Amino acid sequence: MNILESIPIGIAGLFVGIVSVTAGGGATLGVPFLMAYGYTANDAIVIVKFALLASFIAGTLAYKRSAKTEFSIPKIVWPLSFVGALTGSSIVLTVAPNVLRLIVLVLLVLVLVMSCTIKQFKSESPADDFSQKKIGGAVAIFLLAAYSGFFGTGYGSFLMFALMYFYGLSFLDSAAAMTRINLLVTGTSVANFIAKGAVNFHVAVPLALGCAVGGVAGVAIARRNGSRAVRIIFLGASTLLTVKLGFDILRNP
Repeated sequence: MNILESIPIGIAGLFVGIVSVTAGGGATLGVPFLMAYGYTANDAIVIVKFALLASFIAGTLAYKRSAKTEFSIPKIVWPLSFVGALTGSSIVLTVAPNVLRLIVLVLLVLVLVMSCTIKQFKSESPADDFSQKKIGGAVAIFLLAAYSGFFGTGYGSFLMFALMYFYGLSFLDSAAAMTRINLLVTGTSVANFIAKGAVNFHVAVPLALGCAVGGVAGVAIARRNGSRAVRIIFLGASTLLTVKLGFDILRNP
């Protein structure tokens, strides 16, 4: 791939990176784009996962420097996410893809509806109830990490919603936390892809460069405009994902 061919790949990576650190829908944008270029679904997923790792690294560093993000997640979440990412590929063997797509569509609709009333999750609750929610959140994040390992559509949206619901985070803080968790989950998958020689670096590198820039730009947008901007991007990306998935199910039942 020459420089001219790399330019549109890098530009696409910019937008993928912005969405990935604010709404978690980077793969949803990147995979169809590469498939339109003629790459198979499997190759597109591997390339996009590699590129998204760059956006999560850049986004994590940028969020860490932000004084506007302050949150705490139990340490148990990290090993659970790692194990979930490793074991997720085996779960898909027990679920029919068409059934799974329909389940995901229903869940996405529920996430959209409940996200519109997200302020209810910020109410004060007793300490015991909050501890129970932390445990529920850890379980949910483990299951989502496993889900990301074998399917992944809507994973970022589900993860942000779980962080807001179980831990009471704002949209901005949930985006920051989602980016860090995604760094671990995606890094685990990418390490496996590289070990198996499955990454097309000629395409993955320019896309990753664009994603890295997009990751920094996305955090800058979030920092400048706060949770309101992240909420708009989150709801917009989730709505587009829901519509697209619904269309795909109707076209190919």
